[in-house]
Amino acid sequence: MKSSDDLCLCAGGTKYKECCAQKRKAEARRAMLDAAAKEVRELLESRSFASPEQVLRGCYSSRCLDSFAGFLGLVEIQRDSGERFSGDFRLRKLPLLDHVVQFHL
Repeated sequence: MKSSDDLCLCAGGTKYKECCAQKRKAEARRAMLDAAAKEVRELLESRSFASPEQVLRGCYSSRCLDSFAGFLGLVEIQRDSGERFSGDFRLRKLPLLDHVVQFHL
């Protein structure tokens, strides 16, 4: 097993962590981004009833709800379908929401 402080076999005297380790990390990140882009493309293509912009907005809205309101315990998200980024969901407010958000008219 190659240690990150060992000399890299492909470069002229640099450490593995400064040479091939960085290349492998970059390749792994690129592969993850390619896979995510492919998934988004397939999702957009499978939605013939909505424009790509509408699908992307729905994904963003759902992601915001999951990441912010759901995580903080302000709302409970109930999906009507098995798809995570589907526009079919219901929100049920939780008691904490009343304490955090107050409207004064």
